[in-house]
Amino acid sequence: MKLFTVDGDALGAGPRDELVDVLEHDGIICFPAENNYRLGASAFSAEAVGALIAAKRRSSHAPSLVFVKGPEMLERVAAQLSPLGRTLARELWPGPVTLLVEPSDAFPPKVHKAIAKATGLIGVRVPAHPVARAVVEAFGKPILVTSANISRKKGATSPAQVRKNFGRQVEAMVDLGDLPPGTPSTLVDLSGGAVSIRRQGAVSEETIRGIIERAAG
Repeated sequence: MKLFTVDGDALGAGPRDELVDVLEHDGIICFPAENNYRLGASAFSAEAVGALIAAKRRSSHAPSLVFVKGPEMLERVAAQLSPLGRTLARELWPGPVTLLVEPSDAFPPKVHKAIAKATGLIGVRVPAHPVARAVVEAFGKPILVTSANISRKKGATSPAQVRKNFGRQVEAMVDLGDLPPGTPSTLVDLSGGAVSIRRQGAVSEETIRGIIERAAG
């Protein structure tokens, strides 16, 4: 594992380009995103996604959170998107709001089957953390991510634990030290043509309802 220790939250061009190169060659990276470390792989590569699932040691379902660089990329990964969904993406991203959508056919068939197996939906978000955003923007394609811990075990906030668990699978990692605990993202379900809040998180329901009301008015 190649380790990059960053001073502050600014990711330099050298480390950023090396992380992107790993993604381009179907490898797995690890980087901070909000309040925990995330494993990431190219979402449109069946080989990379397979490696990520194996590293996570998931047997029931695959990771289903995708980081994108902006609302325009949401259009590519979602099977369908309402005007209200587009408005929510524009208003709330980057930030701790995950939009739940049906995955599009842009994903390879094996990836599509794996990520939609559990619920038929994937979560999509533009991360607010500057390191995560720098990687997503430089890569220019969706990144499938999952918390950097073995399934059903803790450890995603500790770089030492991440290195212990994934030292052989992860090719490059950004180390910002132990990350403080925080509030998870708010989950907003856009499937079925309606909007429902599946989990209250860092962004309040009141904020989201306000955007919906303004869009309707």
